[in-house]
Amino acid sequence: MAKYIAISIVLAMLGLISSADGIIIFFGAFLVVPFIILFQIIFHSLFRVLKFDEKICRKASLLPAIFFLVFSYFHLSVFNAASNAFKVAMKTKKPDSVKELYAWEDSWTDYIAEIYCEIEPEDLKAIINKSKFTRLNMAKFKDKMDLSDTMITQIHNKPPLKNLVVYRSEVRRGGEFISRCTIYTNKDHNRILVKYGAN
Repeated sequence: MAKYIAISIVLAMLGLISSADGIIIFFGAFLVVPFIILFQIIFHSLFRVLKFDEKICRKASLLPAIFFLVFSYFHLSVFNAASNAFKVAMKTKKPDSVKELYAWEDSWTDYIAEIYCEIEPEDLKAIINKSKFTRLNMAKFKDKMDLSDTMITQIHNKPPLKNLVVYRSEVRRGGEFISRCTIYTNKDHNRILVKYGAN
């Protein structure tokens, strides 16, 4: 059984390491891993009570670690970070037309993110309508946005967004600010920079 506990620890740590976040790795090692081992022992005991063969019991005991690894890939992993940031900011899944997707995130007490992508105009308009974005008065903005000023280093060499159009959606409860999402796009509505912030 010790061998299977060791395998569970490795799987759990792989899930945590995939986040590339030192805080998640540190606290996860002390908080998440012990719970996974606890559930591993419970699963092993449960399958023994159900009179399964010992080999099956030991393999079944790996299920909590496997579930956590899958969860980590879809919700914590840096490989899905940009897609997750898009989903949080836009309140919808990433359309199939999205390409050249990049994101930057920071969180402590608040969560802030910048997201850039290319997208089909029809998909962008659908998101704007679904999430009730409002087009802003352009008198407050310049005619173009230089992408070298963003936190997303991968897009610093991309051409600016010209003939800028800006949309914004805010969530407030009882007058208290909850979140704000601002979409900056070009006149063709096929390239966007999103700035999102939430308490």
